[in-house]
Amino acid sequence: MIGPARRLDVEEGLERIIERFGTLHVVVNNAGVYPAKPFEETTPEDWRRAMRVNLEAPFLVTRAALPHLKAAGWGRVVNIVSAAVLTAPPTMVPYVASKMGLIGFTRFLAAAVAPYGVTVNAIAPSMVRTATAERTVGADGGFEFVRSRRAVERTQEPADLVSTLLYVVDEGSGFLTGQTLNVSGGLELLPLECGQERLGERE
Repeated sequence: MIGPARRLDVEEGLERIIERFGTLHVVVNNAGVYPAKPFEETTPEDWRRAMRVNLEAPFLVTRAALPHLKAAGWGRVVNIVSAAVLTAPPTMVPYVASKMGLIGFTRFLAAAVAPYGVTVNAIAPSMVRTATAERTVGADGGFEFVRSRRAVERTQEPADLVSTLLYVVDEGSGFLTGQTLNVSGGLELLPLECGQERLGERE
């Protein structure tokens, strides 16, 4: 586990991993901050922090890891993005912009490193029940609102992503690259009116 940090910290962290395990086949970039506020209240520092953590950190980690993936003979890079890029919540502009940028990074890098047996894909969950989400975007009815707009009407758990992740990083998945897998319980399948009706039924 390497947190979003400076380039030298990332490189030193990877060297420790290689020393311990001898090789590297899989990189999962799973960092995210989401200042939730109206666009006009979003500060330049809010924007810069979202870009540093959500977009620059995966760039730094992947760039440092790529020589090791090439040397290993095959590799998998997985970027965790968000289904929010499809629903575009108006109070999360820096987050959505950074995650959309990460999808672009995924597609570009997939084409660039395919000759080396390295694939690059993205997984897009919706609002997952994590400690951070519970005290921020999931609080005050956030989880309930997202549930109401899903075809699968329950809160997404971290375990819901495991099987997809294992499939993407498997050595046998070498023909899957440059893709964004939407694992959101059908978040984009229902119109907003359906979610409002579901919420109204509970009141």
